[in-house]
Amino acid sequence: VLEALASSARASANPVLALQLYDDVLSRAPDRLQSQVARTYLLSDTGDHGRAIAAAEAALNKEQKNAQLWEAYGYALRKAGQEPLALDAYAQMRALDPSGKTAAQARINLLSSIGAAHQAMSLAEAQSGVIAPADQLRLRLDRAAAHIRWADADEDTQAARYRNTDIALNEIDASLSQLKPIDTPNAPLERRALSDKLVALANRQRYEEATDLYTQASGMGFAAPAYARMAVADAYLGIKRPDVAKSLLEQLVAEEPNNLKYRYGLFYALSDLEQHRAAQEVGDEIVRREPRTLNRRIPELERENPGYVRSRVLAMLARAYADDLPDAN
Repeated sequence: VLEALASSARASANPVLALQLYDDVLSRAPDRLQSQVARTYLLSDTGDHGRAIAAAEAALNKEQKNAQLWEAYGYALRKAGQEPLALDAYAQMRALDPSGKTAAQARINLLSSIGAAHQAMSLAEAQSGVIAPADQLRLRLDRAAAHIRWADADEDTQAARYRNTDIALNEIDASLSQLKPIDTPNAPLERRALSDKLVALANRQRYEEATDLYTQASGMGFAAPAYARMAVADAYLGIKRPDVAKSLLEQLVAEEPNNLKYRYGLFYALSDLEQHRAAQEVGDEIVRREPRTLNRRIPELERENPGYVRSRVLAMLARAYADDLPDAN
């Protein structure tokens, strides 16, 4: 009866009462498995991570052959930010229940949450049916996003950048073939796939494809997030349409005034339009917003800000473009 009352209190968002009831149950029956497991989850969900982990470990010291206890322990560790130990707990759970899906699902979700998209997808592909099709699509898009980030890191090596971008595009296209962006362009997975494809196409310098996709998707009601619109603006600059890029970038600056990436883009759009005075104003604003040094509040880590030097060069170029050479000097 007490256990049922505790479960009801937990379900009705009364954790204090639930914890008191579980403690009462365990004071009478210390080895009561259901209450041990539920109490561990409850402590984790209320942020009492140390007690949750201690409770699970105490129970496991008495009974190490129970998959439910290992699952609760893994959950407590994950909530406490101890992901490597949580993976070990889920591995123990898997060893006790090799045919069960719960441990595999927990490992896949944990790997995905810490950015290990490739490992998560590999596990999902190796264990067909363990996760839902929508979750597998999400993992595929996670893996594509990782390749896009790697391409950005490899931007100085064109071959490596294109290789990673092409892998990302293949992953995204495979996902889009299973989705319905025409019908629901703003559903979470569809919107993400379209957005990431715009970024990948721009990174690949397939600018016309990026702008065509953006036009087509916008016609379907697609609401592109800021990072995708930034990529589209780059694509419009690439096809010599700085007027469209300027419009997009002005919107982005208005939405996120502190994002200097948008202001840099706007500077180049204005320069391409030969609106040099306006470009100079944007460049000067970037200089005002770029700090001279980074980590100024931590003397041991303070260092020069490369962005400040870049902003000064930009301001100089703005004056040179406007034939204001004395000021540029």
